[in-house]
Amino acid sequence: KNSIKEYQRSRMARIHGSNHIYYYNGAFLFLVAVSAAYLLACPYTKVEESFAIQATHDLYYHGIRPAIRHRILQNSNGDEEDYVSPLYDHLQYPGVVPRSFAGPAALTGFTYLMANIIVGTSDPFVLQCVARFGLMSFVLHAFYRFGRSIPSRFSSTASETVGTWFLILCACQFHIPYYCSRTLPNTFALGLIVHAYTEWFRGRPYMACWILVICAAVVRCDTIILLGTIGLAMLLRGEMTFGGALATGISGGITALLTTVPLDSILWQKSFLWPEAVVLFFNAVQNKSSDYGVMVWHWYFTRALPRAMLATGLLVFVASTTILDWISWWMVVLTTRRGNSNDTVLALPPLIPQINSSHILYYLVPVMGFVALYSLLPHKEMRFIFPTLPMLNVAAAIGMDRLSMLSSSNTNKRKNYLLYKFLFLGGVLCLLVTFLGSCIFGAISYYNYPGGVALALLEPHIRMSDANNGIVTICIDIESSMTGVTLFGQEKLVSLNSDLRFIKEGYEAENNRQNWMGQCDFLLSEDGTIPGFEVLEIAPGNPTLQKRRIVTQDKIFVMRRLNSS
Repeated sequence: KNSIKEYQRSRMARIHGSNHIYYYNGAFLFLVAVSAAYLLACPYTKVEESFAIQATHDLYYHGIRPAIRHRILQNSNGDEEDYVSPLYDHLQYPGVVPRSFAGPAALTGFTYLMANIIVGTSDPFVLQCVARFGLMSFVLHAFYRFGRSIPSRFSSTASETVGTWFLILCACQFHIPYYCSRTLPNTFALGLIVHAYTEWFRGRPYMACWILVICAAVVRCDTIILLGTIGLAMLLRGEMTFGGALATGISGGITALLTTVPLDSILWQKSFLWPEAVVLFFNAVQNKSSDYGVMVWHWYFTRALPRAMLATGLLVFVASTTILDWISWWMVVLTTRRGNSNDTVLALPPLIPQINSSHILYYLVPVMGFVALYSLLPHKEMRFIFPTLPMLNVAAAIGMDRLSMLSSSNTNKRKNYLLYKFLFLGGVLCLLVTFLGSCIFGAISYYNYPGGVALALLEPHIRMSDANNGIVTICIDIESSMTGVTLFGQEKLVSLNSDLRFIKEGYEAENNRQNWMGQCDFLLSEDGTIPGFEVLEIAPGNPTLQKRRIVTQDKIFVMRRLNSS
């Protein structure tokens, strides 16, 4: 009889465990579906994403050989003609600071593999989406690993379903699924940072710090702040020794420099270049980032994080405080008084939770310290604090998991059960409200890429243009370039008419087009009243939410010279 009971218990445990895997994988598919929907609904990119997507294009179509050859010939013969700049967008439009090609190189390899071997397409627009899908896969794989590590780390305070709740929370919010495919340096960094969080949760602090060192040196120099707060917490708690931390930093730094310096020096045509060191000097020493806007010191805490979390921020409060313990205490007190059991003495729950390795504040405090230190810089953007969102979602998932466990517990009395069921439904409502808000954010974001839309609207007019007229020149102003025009989109038009020539305006002095109108056959411009041109199409932009509807303005005008056929 005992053996039969043991067999039944083990069988039920296996079934219960397999159900958790099914639920977890289902939640992950939900996150993938939402992320893919955002990618397809908003396939274009903006100025902050332009370097990586343009670099991916150049590496895909031209590779690195022209840059290597030109660099070698330039070293041997200083008068060597510069034939490489027209091949690479970053040499014509370098931007304010250089960025690393490590991320775009990885996307290029993925794009080549998918497009030429698996998908079998050469359509430039599809290639752009494939490249973004590669970045999305990298980031979501990191979240999948991270979610799997959460139940074991909080096994004493959470159930096996906490990882499932984590993925559902990520999918219901806006920023993670929307930005996981956008070619921002912050997105590349987010994937690495989430992998580092996974190693931290699995009890491998040195590996976590090693990944953060590489991320700071290659992708985003501001990761050094997160490395500082997390590393200091690890040292103070005895998770690492000072000697071990120093060795990890040296090892990660050498690996990062061997990755970024040779590649970027060649592609930027420099003798020695460490891009993130230049960015760090620009932002931290020169404080030039403040030229792009200044916010109040508390902006991250009062504006950015509430907007990112929406209603799920309430679940973070549930997990990081003892509010549920106090609710349970009061319910027991009220039940005891109704039963006239005045002899029972109940201990008060603590006002402040005990912070140990099984409590979310053990991990959340160092991450929020990163936000506090980052708040000292005057220029602030939501994407700068992406590393905090996964950890906040872990806290929210623990809060949701606790509500779920209380509502389904068989030990609660009937009236307590109804209260906990009500609280759990409140948590579900937080998820639904957040998902609804995210859908609204997504609908507004659809109109944030008028330059890309305008370039697509130009396509039928290029098809109808007379190929016998010789070279057709398309001029693109700064606003169009900043809101969606990419080399992949231009390549799409070239595939329709090989006699196309593009002239793009830029902020750089050499790209300031003073008298370019006389060369243009077609023009993408934010000014729709240019003499000598007629408006063919209009791409809407500047979306705002007014009276429960999205209102846009005429943003980019697709124009044609009046004497052009």
